[in-house]
Amino acid sequence: MSVVVLGSPEPGWFAWRPGADRSAAVRAATVRARRRVGVWVAGAGGAAGVVGGVLVGGAVGVPVGIAFFVVAAVVSVALILLLPVRVSEWDVVLAGSAGDVVHSDEFFGLDEQRRRGRRLCESFLAARGSKARLDPVRVGQVEVLLWRVLFALRDSLTVRRALRQAVNREGLSAAIAESTRALGSVDRRVDEFASALRILAEEADPELACAALRRVAALDPL
Repeated sequence: MSVVVLGSPEPGWFAWRPGADRSAAVRAATVRARRRVGVWVAGAGGAAGVVGGVLVGGAVGVPVGIAFFVVAAVVSVALILLLPVRVSEWDVVLAGSAGDVVHSDEFFGLDEQRRRGRRLCESFLAARGSKARLDPVRVGQVEVLLWRVLFALRDSLTVRRALRQAVNREGLSAAIAESTRALGSVDRRVDEFASALRILAEEADPELACAALRRVAALDPL
């Protein structure tokens, strides 16, 4: 799925850009997972090799002990290459590029915006799962709009963090005011889109739901 809302133990959400190729992210996530397995196996294999080499070398002879250590190292490498690695959907998300996926972890420290993104995703999923026979083409258009909104929200985080830390002293007042106005404009458009999307998600009447979908799909939120 392109849009996902996660539950416990770590509530979160993510949205892929519609049409994004995730193969590169899957490969990167697999490499990271294999490295984690490799660290564990190499550590365990190295410890076993050292201990076994010392014990065998002490009992039989140094050459045999060295041979045992080499065998343990070879087995460790083989296990790293052959053991299957488990890659979760969240691993793939974290390995994805910023141009392909937006996720809740990027909103760290700005809980209001993180919750905002979650509500948008929840409304979209509720609308897409509606029993009304919604036009799949328009649903796809709304998904593109949702992606644009989430992307814009993430893009605004740098300014939001800077404003939280800014001291309104002489020379900065104008810049702070301008940034605040720009964010206010973005927020108003996002809220308009979120409100229309929520109405669509809550509409039970099939005809009214189709009309609500047309209204959402016709919006230009940003």
